[in-house]
Parts: sequence; C-alpha cells; structure tokens
Amino acid sequence: MITRILVALLPVAAAACVSVRPVLAPAQFIPTKQPEVVWVTQQSGEVIPVARPTLRGDTLVGNWLGTAEPVAVHLPRMSTMLARQPDPKRTRLLVVGTVALGGLFVWQVTRLTRGGCRYDPGGTGVHACL
Repeated sequence: MITRILVALLPVAAAACVSVRPVLAPAQFIPTKQPEVVWVTQQSGEVIPVARPTLRGDTLVGNWLGTAEPVAVHLPRMSTMLARQPDPKRTRLLVVGTVALGGLFVWQVTRLTRGGCRYDPGGTGVHACL
C-alpha cells in the first residue's frame, strides 16, 4: 500500500523540483540541457512554443508545439526564452516537507505505542493500554 502511494507521488515530487524560468544563456542552455520545449518571446511580443529546439548558428529551430510546422527564430530578435529548469528552492521545500511528514509519522507511531498501548490499524485505533 505504501509503495503504491510513493509511486503515485513520484511524478508530483519530480514536478515539484522544476519550474518554468527564463533562460539566461540560450546558446549554452539548448545544446547542454536539450529541453523538450522552450517558449520564446519575440521583440514584437509574440510567444512561440518551440518543441525539440536546436541551434543552427544563431538561429533556434524546432517545431511549433503540437504540430509538425517548422519554426525558426533568430536569437538576436528574441526578447526572452523560458524553459522548465531545476528549481533548487522547490527541491529544498520538498525535502524539508518530506522529512517533516516522516518525523510526524514516526512521532505519531511512537506516541501510540508508548506505555504498553497497542495500535490496531484495522480496528478502533488504540486499545489495550496498560
């Protein structure tokens, strides 16, 4: 049962460790991180979702997200680029929250079993305290 819960929460935990943030150096980010999707804002304000982006010289090429339509954006004409990136702050919050919940669970179990009380998880809860 606990294994099923942990497996179900794994995608949530993985998502909690990333956020969509500005890419500071697109020329280095694209080839090293190879993101699935980036969102490019052109100087005109138009936002272009680019799937499977790669660089060819100073041009970002890929497909319009959700279609097979090719897209090419000249990097100097780009205002900003956003991409999913690891978020250390969210990762720390996830770790602290997990440790806190684990500690609360251990505290609750030890509190219920201290002093000769036995815990019946399938029945009425605590019973047979001495």
